[in-house]
Amino acid sequence: MDGHPNIFAAPTSAGTWTAFAEQSEAPDDREERILDQATGRIVQAIRSAQDRTPSDFDMQSALDMAKEEGLGDLEPDPAVLALASPDASDEEVATMARAMSLYKTAVKMGLAEGGELHQTIEASFSSLPAETPFMQDLLETAKRIVMIDLDQAMRQG
Repeated sequence: MDGHPNIFAAPTSAGTWTAFAEQSEAPDDREERILDQATGRIVQAIRSAQDRTPSDFDMQSALDMAKEEGLGDLEPDPAVLALASPDASDEEVATMARAMSLYKTAVKMGLAEGGELHQTIEASFSSLPAETPFMQDLLETAKRIVMIDLDQAMRQG
């Protein structure tokens, strides 16, 4: 945000957004609107990347196939459950959490390398248009947020 003052005006209570983030003061109405704008743009970038993610992998079908092959009904991965958005559907979250358990099992068994999800996310963000410095920074920030969440989810619990 500090790198794009023409889009995100400086906060009222601090000279920079970095300084603002380091303080404990609550945002005023103007700051809150700017933060909402920034958050909205990041969410929009993440959704755009999700829309570009190849959809040829059906998590539920993979889980069903794993069950048929004798892996049983996998427990939902606790890291994914902890990261889930409160407004996400319980069924969708449970499917994603069980799919992460399947993926971690595949990595442990040597059936997956462990970098496939990172590569997919990287490709999804790389396919988005980033013709301006602002869009490049926005996409890089959104990708970094998603990668932090993925790294958190990939931790063995």
